[in-house]
Amino acid sequence: MINHDQQLRLHHPPGCESEQTSEGGYTVTAPPSRAISLDERLGRLWQQADGLTLSELSERVTDYRDWQEAVTAFRLAGILHPPLIRKGSPPPLPDPAPLVSVIVPTRNGRRHLAECLPTIQAQSYPNVEMVVVDDHSTDGTLSFLQSDFPDVILVQSQAGSNFSTSCNLGVQHASGDFYFFLNNDTVLDPNCIQELVGAYGQSDNVAGVAAMMRFYHHPAFVNGLGTQQRRFGFGQDIGIGALDVGQFEKLDEVPAVCFGAALVPRQAWRQVGPLDERYQFYYEDADWSFRARRQGMRLVPAPEALVFHKFSATMKDSPAAFKIRLATRNRLWFVTKNYPAAETALQLMLYWLDDYARLLKALLSRQGRIVGAILLAWLQFYWGLPSVLKARWSLERQHSLEPGKLTGPLPPGTGENPFLTEELIARRYLPHLQELSTSTAGTRRRLLIISPDAVHSRMGGVGIRYWELAQQLASVAEVTLAIPGKSDLDAQSFTLQTYQENASHSLRDQALTADVILLAGFTVYHHPFLRELPAYKIVDLYDPMILENLERFADQPMSERRGLHNVAVNAFNQLFQLGDFFICASEKQRDYWLGGLTAANRVNPWVYERDPGLHRLIDLVPFGLPADPPRHTKAVLKGIWPGIDRTDKVILWGGGLWDWLDPLTVIEAMPSVLATVPEARLFFLGTRHPNPAVPESQMAARAIGRAEALGLKDKAIFFNDWTPYQERVNYLSEADVGVSLHGDHVETRFAVRTRLMDYLWANLPMVVGGGDVLSDLVAKHGLGHVVAAGDVVAVAEGLINLLQHPVGSDRFEPVKDRYHWERVAEPLKRYVRDPWTNEGGGRMETAQTKVGTSTPLRQLPGKALRVVQQQGLIALGREIAAYARWLQQH
Repeated sequence: MINHDQQLRLHHPPGCESEQTSEGGYTVTAPPSRAISLDERLGRLWQQADGLTLSELSERVTDYRDWQEAVTAFRLAGILHPPLIRKGSPPPLPDPAPLVSVIVPTRNGRRHLAECLPTIQAQSYPNVEMVVVDDHSTDGTLSFLQSDFPDVILVQSQAGSNFSTSCNLGVQHASGDFYFFLNNDTVLDPNCIQELVGAYGQSDNVAGVAAMMRFYHHPAFVNGLGTQQRRFGFGQDIGIGALDVGQFEKLDEVPAVCFGAALVPRQAWRQVGPLDERYQFYYEDADWSFRARRQGMRLVPAPEALVFHKFSATMKDSPAAFKIRLATRNRLWFVTKNYPAAETALQLMLYWLDDYARLLKALLSRQGRIVGAILLAWLQFYWGLPSVLKARWSLERQHSLEPGKLTGPLPPGTGENPFLTEELIARRYLPHLQELSTSTAGTRRRLLIISPDAVHSRMGGVGIRYWELAQQLASVAEVTLAIPGKSDLDAQSFTLQTYQENASHSLRDQALTADVILLAGFTVYHHPFLRELPAYKIVDLYDPMILENLERFADQPMSERRGLHNVAVNAFNQLFQLGDFFICASEKQRDYWLGGLTAANRVNPWVYERDPGLHRLIDLVPFGLPADPPRHTKAVLKGIWPGIDRTDKVILWGGGLWDWLDPLTVIEAMPSVLATVPEARLFFLGTRHPNPAVPESQMAARAIGRAEALGLKDKAIFFNDWTPYQERVNYLSEADVGVSLHGDHVETRFAVRTRLMDYLWANLPMVVGGGDVLSDLVAKHGLGHVVAAGDVVAVAEGLINLLQHPVGSDRFEPVKDRYHWERVAEPLKRYVRDPWTNEGGGRMETAQTKVGTSTPLRQLPGKALRVVQQQGLIALGREIAAYARWLQQH
């Protein structure tokens, strides 16, 4: 492994802002997080670290012994890059996985649910149902859930504003073996439920599992891991405000779980009973937890089950007096009902003193509503005392009021506002930061994946590939995914970093600190400095763009076509020389690329001696499929899209309309299809490439024009602009047949049609053009019909047959299993864990075999003119710089 520990270059995150405070410290804001406070010493260190390596920083910091641990804390907190992510692999799934019912109480929380529910749907845990209990919302929550989340079990509470009642009502409508109580103002890590179920399975007699709640706006800082009671003040979230540096990993039990994010097994719920509804809000979960512990049951933490909580977002609209009244009253009821007799009187006296002090403070500051709230709380305490004492006596007859004792101290917090100080690092975090640094050194490599295509919710196949691979590889490496342009996706397990084409500085910091770089296409052509880096280089040959461009530019003048082709050939020849390991998407592609690698002398006796099969040189990483089956979340076509009725049969063209594809044949076939199946409807999922850098397709315009000429546009043939990646499942789920056709050209033999992979995922029978790898699978396994290029009659007959006689889903399963992302990414995981080179003397060694040769002086003006015409002035500048470098070397 390349030793970058001391050469790691640090930098402030993009958009980061800081402001010096009157005390000499700093407040640092690194979007999208909110401000984090630093004391004076840490503020100076944070300022110094920007742009320096650890080695350079050590020469400047002479008065702070623990500066390296402080830098680690900055990286964990997200205010210094590259970030440091504390995350391991989730526990294994139980087989079979028991059903988990996620119960989400809500009141006017539509904006929160729109963010929360998709993260429940995206869980790695495979068996989840969602139960939303609505408390008289007036913000359109009901219609929103019915239209966007039809699979949600929607329960309408009639009891008024009462969190305890909503939870109890949710249980009555839940079917799960576990109940996961969850606030609506939360966002889940993809492995959250899997971690919770795993933590439950590691202990005996468990009544509840506390999730690790982090602050939504400070995702590295703890909101709480369960709760605890205090002699003075109100109940407190365990560890609130602390930076999570691993201090919770050895915690065995917690005093109470917070029902804002807690997993409860069904049998424990039945044994302990429902929440006490007299509390409404606050202390209902502490009361339930104490009842469970008095019965000898355990409450355990799951520090890796991450829930990001918008702290107080649900209750922020409630008046302060309302919250103070409930919290003041409820802690008195809680103590009276649950504490042993010897402690009850003492604790009530301490709470009286605490309330008396708060009452005086409110009087002096003329906060009349707060005064009234405290007095009313005590009156309500006395009014409810008979029923609370009755509940206490009932509990005493059943169990002792002495809860089980906990072993070991609870990790302390710092309060609701996250901050870092020199003293805090030295007294609380230092051992964990030192252990973290030691445990991660040399074990998880830094992997930089450079995507040549956009990665956002409306991405195409190449972007999807790198997004999914980044998620898979994050289990074995610290992954940074560099993308051109901004993204609206939220990467939990890896870092997203934007870069600019032809702007090397936008990639340099990440590339210099990487141990392994995965790149493709024209990346090195645009960023030539990558050739000189010591990192291992994986070259992805998934996209045979040399062949693709033959068809893409077929309408251009031959002089331009030749120029563009030569640029592509030179770019790929450079990749052949550069790569330590190559990947591609199919055996056909592998044969093709082995020819290129042979011509580049990368297939040679040295490489062959180590691996006669050459899989260490080039291996298969196909385009993958999600392991989870498609889940339809909302209606998008049938009965929704104008012109498509609920009873219609949808033929889906599942991707874009690129110039090398053939949508015209299926459009020409539609009149024949309609004559036999009048309810047939053809829907094109995308007409414009989601990457604005990609020029508009001529084929899209031709397809729309032909549909209009036949009089079928918006009647039987429909065109969509583009469909977000996460939403494509709804279109696939409503389709009856998929179609993908292409012309008769060489690109077809080596392409991988990502839309066919989606059809496979959705068990969608298909009519496809022959010649490529996936069409061979369709024919071999009887997944549809394979037709010749341009055969209108065969396309019509195939569509009619599949619409009238659908293919059974049992044919798809054996094929799908081999293409799950986790499986197809294995060759990459093996390489990143233990990379190797394939040089072995295989670099070009003679002048006759060098790719780069000089252009004669008399031809330079003509070459310059062609470059300007074909690629612009910026490209001309690159060519001039490259020529100057060549002159210096020769």
